[in-house]
Amino acid sequence: MGWFGSLVMFLLVTTVAFGLMAVLLNLYLLRLGFDARYIGLLAGLGQLAWAAAALAAFYVREALAKWEPRIEDIAVSAYPDPAAENVLRIEISYRVSRTNNVRNHVYPFYLRREQEA
Repeated sequence: MGWFGSLVMFLLVTTVAFGLMAVLLNLYLLRLGFDARYIGLLAGLGQLAWAAAALAAFYVREALAKWEPRIEDIAVSAYPDPAAENVLRIEISYRVSRTNNVRNHVYPFYLRREQEA
């Protein structure tokens, strides 16, 4: 099995595992006496929160790729902070490829500083 087959198998196994965990959680909440409408609301709001975090990570990565030409290999992850309420943590990792670039917003200032010296 090549890398594509391994990827498909990984996605299949993780999808089934998360689906099974969701079913077991729903059954557990029903057993505790929660209403089915509440469980549906809880599941829907949880998915919306993760979708909002994914959108924030996407837009941060796109902005860095567009406006910061000196960095490469940008990885952005966003997740709710478990310690603080209403806080979204965004972690950014990157590799600096070069320090000066023509597309750099501060590039002309470096030239002026060198010319004045």
